Amino acid sequence: MKTILVCMFGLTSSLQAEVPQSILNDLSTIREERVCKTTQNFPPQIRRALARTFRQKKLEMADAGMPFQQTDFAIRRAGAPVLPTRRLIFAFETSRYFVVYYESIAVGLGANALIFRVNPSGHVTLVWGGVETDYANLAKSPHNLVRRLRLHKLIDDQPFMW
Repeated sequence: MKTILVCMFGLTSSLQAEVPQSILNDLSTIREERVCKTTQNFPPQIRRALARTFRQKKLEMADAGMPFQQTDFAIRRAGAPVLPTRRLIFAFETSRYFVVYYESIAVGLGANALIFRVNPSGHVTLVWGGVETDYANLAKSPHNLVRRLRLHKLIDDQPFMW
């Protein structure tokens, strides 16, 4: 009899308890032409910052609408590609921040938002992260996500797995 051990691990982080008002004010300046549905459209420093946040050598995230691993356990057929465990919903940038909204299977299927500050020098810092409370009703647009952030609809008062 074979015994199979399945291990789950995640990356935790504790950030501020709610999105600071200064960030919310800046997020209100969204311009639709700055919305991304593919990670290739991210600035290189954002791709590197996300990879660091996820502890990956290179960012592994499916583009919006593309297949990704939607369960914690998957059986892969020989020769089939390994699917990423995260999928972009959308991302957008403002004058000071870059927001990434994505699905993931850290612990069950869910969605997260990460906010990065981009300094004029190009240095990127993760400043806030939150977890969606209602996976069935994800934000459909950056404006809708900002509204959800203002209403504190994303959980951010615990250490989370990104």
